Amino acid sequence: MYINLFISHKLKMIGQWANLFRKRGMLNHVAISLEAPDLEQEYLARFGLSEEQLCERKGKLLQQLLEIQVQLDIPIMSVFLLSGRKLAPGFSMQLRHFNIVLGSLDMDFVEKHQVKVSPIGKWFELPSEEVEQMKLLIDSTKDYDKFFLNLCICYEGQGEIVDACKMIARRVEKQKLDPESITRETIKDNLYCSNYLAPDLMIINDAPNLKGFLLWDASDSIIHFTKKPWPEFNPGSLKRIIESYRLRQEQ
Repeated sequence: MYINLFISHKLKMIGQWANLFRKRGMLNHVAISLEAPDLEQEYLARFGLSEEQLCERKGKLLQQLLEIQVQLDIPIMSVFLLSGRKLAPGFSMQLRHFNIVLGSLDMDFVEKHQVKVSPIGKWFELPSEEVEQMKLLIDSTKDYDKFFLNLCICYEGQGEIVDACKMIARRVEKQKLDPESITRETIKDNLYCSNYLAPDLMIINDAPNLKGFLLWDASDSIIHFTKKPWPEFNPGSLKRIIESYRLRQEQ
């Protein structure tokens, strides 16, 4: 029930208007990475924070980014919060306190602005408390359709593509799909994020590469590398990057 999220009427409308919006330099979908499991331990010392405080900072930033999304009228925002790389040094620390991040969303704000919150990835592998917390977010926002906030949790871009290929292979095996009919759209239709437009703009903190973030959909995206650790990213940073993007699209 919770894994297979249904596309709403509003999202279909966004899809129909996508090309028109892009021509005007408008944004349909912004994707932002706040994920750096290899560096989380370093950040504890660098910023003088406890594990809980670091997760509180990430949760506060998530809420601030959502507020910018609404303020700038961006229909879809995807935020990479937690990698599926379980052996990464900071993974267990993030997992211990992930309830803090999820609990930072202002539900009054979410309700007021009709924000649908959806997970992308193998979020059901979270500890049981966080799984129930995520289910509550899904249930309480399932009928909202003004804005869409996607949370990439226990997510790996390569794993997403592998899982899509497995689903397609099963259909071929059952003779429900002709291999010769497989297209790029077939792959997209079987991704975790199949219901959503590809990002227009991707903002990557902490690393000089995508780290597998929305790997399939990133092919036509404008990608901005901040060259900053995510704790130094803030609403002002996001606004400046979006302003630069829009100016570029208008030229």
